[in-house]
Amino acid sequence: SSDRDAAWAVEAGRALCDEFSALAMLWPRSTTLSLRCALDTGQVVAGVVGSIDRLEYTALGLPISTTSAIASTEGETELLLTEETWARLPQKRYQVEPVNLLPDRKTYRVL
Repeated sequence: SSDRDAAWAVEAGRALCDEFSALAMLWPRSTTLSLRCALDTGQVVAGVVGSIDRLEYTALGLPISTTSAIASTEGETELLLTEETWARLPQKRYQVEPVNLLPDRKTYRVL
């Protein structure tokens, strides 16, 4: 864990959204092709589970459920953050706007 984890996650999310947008241009007639990336900060349990025949990496916890709910909302390709992640970022480095996606959590769109 590092105090730069949130910034690294945002940079990875931005790169993922940019690359996806570039690939989506290959299918200009598709109006349903989009990617929603969501980031939250908090405690999770993560690791490999299963047997020797089938191993899977999984993560469990409130941040996983929150990001799943945020990312499942309809919209264009974009990067979304919770208030917990936004609070850990160098505020002057990123521009965001508030969006109302969940009734009980503040969320932001990275511009």
